[in-house]
Amino acid sequence: MKKKFIWTGMFILIIVGVIVFITVLKKPEARIKWITSIMNKGTITQDITATGSLEAKNTISVGTQISGIIEKIEVDFNDKVTTGQLLAVVDYRN
Repeated sequence: MKKKFIWTGMFILIIVGVIVFITVLKKPEARIKWITSIMNKGTITQDITATGSLEAKNTISVGTQISGIIEKIEVDFNDKVTTGQLLAVVDYRN
């Protein structure tokens, strides 16, 4: 009975020693730092700057079948045009 008591005591001491060893050698965890502020009402803005080149998605080549002086331009830059729409008036008699 004494041997059983000694072995049980040694086992408990070993378990307690391992727990203490793990607890002492455990690295402290990084603490989370909270930044607090008083709430303010305002506009949130963010500027983005970039460099590069732009390229048209679709390009077409426009040519004429006559030559002359353009008297009037009926459309503006980046206007949407349809088939058969008058684009310009040309004086081709010169």
